[in-house]
Amino acid sequence: MSLDSNKGMMVFWNLLLVSLLSVVLLACDKFPTDSENHNQWVAINNGLESLYIQFLIVHPSNSKVLFAGTWDGLYKSANGGQIWARVDSGWTYTQMDVIAFDALFAYVMYVGTKGGGVYKSEDDGESWKKRNVGLIDLTIYGIATDPNHSDTLFMSCEKGIYRSFDGADTSWTNVDWLPRAFLAIDPQNSQLVYAGGKWNNFRKSGDGGETWASSAEGISPGGPSIRIPWVLIDPVDPSILYVASNNGIYKSTNFAGNWTDANEGLRNRDVKVIVLDFSNTDLIYTATAGGVFRSGNAAGTWEEMNEGLTNLDVEALAMGSVHPRTLYAGTWGEGVFKWID
Repeated sequence: MSLDSNKGMMVFWNLLLVSLLSVVLLACDKFPTDSENHNQWVAINNGLESLYIQFLIVHPSNSKVLFAGTWDGLYKSANGGQIWARVDSGWTYTQMDVIAFDALFAYVMYVGTKGGGVYKSEDDGESWKKRNVGLIDLTIYGIATDPNHSDTLFMSCEKGIYRSFDGADTSWTNVDWLPRAFLAIDPQNSQLVYAGGKWNNFRKSGDGGETWASSAEGISPGGPSIRIPWVLIDPVDPSILYVASNNGIYKSTNFAGNWTDANEGLRNRDVKVIVLDFSNTDLIYTATAGGVFRSGNAAGTWEEMNEGLTNLDVEALAMGSVHPRTLYAGTWGEGVFKWID
């Protein structure tokens, strides 16, 4: 074969290669890029048998592990919500309102159910035991664990607030009358315990639950069917608190001494949950009956973030405290969604 023939063949193969590469690039252009999936919610329901979500929580030491409390059972995902598996074997009541981790030993967790009382797991949710000694009501609304003492925790039911000093293993003791309370404990001073409950009442203890007093100045009262479903304490500056209510969000900057309205831009005031970004506590998210809203200035103003969310009745919201801090939303009827930045 002559030298000219060899050059001709090289040109032919180069042209063919360029043509094939062009076809591949054109084909790739027909598929969405990663950037097209950003700044929106994506459903993550593989394995969920119930799409009515009551509660979401991210594992405190592994942000890929999360739990979803549904209208019909507890589910766990070990891979950021890609696959869910049911983990409530042996339960007689499977509806729940609250899930809490031990603040010092993250493999210990508690679940409050509707009618079955408190369940405790000491193996990351793989097995459970009932912990109801001393309770006269088994519909649980709130659980909070002491950030400095592993065996101390508080629980709320229709009959008031209860405390245990032994991880709920032997007994509960009633310490206050407020029913249906969501509970929170100051992360830097566990003597400060907060409870938002029925009638939008808010109470505070400054001595680890021994005594309680009203601390609701500025919060609009509600009727007997109304309650405060969420209390959030700023982990960096615990003098700052937020509460959710059917009247919107209230904020305190003086350890619940008084409260002010924090709803500018919040188009739906039926608020269910408030969470914040642990890396920037001015960045706050809230779940409402009209979708998810975000504030970048510590609840000074709010904006919607509902792109891709096919159900705006959001009952649950969760974000991990360790990287990567992914935001999850639980809806009433269409399962769990993940926010893609």
